[in-house]
Amino acid sequence: RNDHTSWSELPLEAVLNPLFVKKHSSKNDLIRRFRHMLTALHHHDFGELGDDELPQEKWPALGALAFYLVENFLCDKDSTIRLWTAAMCLEILALYAPECPWDNQSLKMVWSEVLHQIATLGSNDKDANLKKLVTR
Repeated sequence: RNDHTSWSELPLEAVLNPLFVKKHSSKNDLIRRFRHMLTALHHHDFGELGDDELPQEKWPALGALAFYLVENFLCDKDSTIRLWTAAMCLEILALYAPECPWDNQSLKMVWSEVLHQIATLGSNDKDANLKKLVTR
C-alpha cells in the first residue's frame, strides 16, 4: 500500500518493518513513513518483557528495522533524512534498553548523528525540521 491514508489500517508488525521503509517513492514519502513509524513506536504499548525475554524475540522485525535504518539512512546525504533516522533510532533504543540492538560501531554512529543533529540546531532549516519532528 503506497497510499499513506491507509497506513493506519496496517498492523504494527507491517509498519515497524524494513519493508515499510523500502517502499518509499520519494524523500517526502520516506519522511511520511518515518513520521508514521515514530507515532506507532511512541504510542503503542509494547508491554513488559519477561526477565529472560529480549525485544528482538518478541518483535523480530523491529530488530531488522534497527539495522536497516543504520545501514541505509543514518549517513544519508540529506540532513532531514538523518534527523528522522536518528529520532527513529532513539525510539528503538528506548524499547531495547538496557540492551542495545546494534553492535558497538553502529551504536557509536547513532550517537554521533544524534549529537550532530543537536549541535546543528538553529542552522539552515533545522529548526523547521525539528519542529515538525517534535510536534508529530
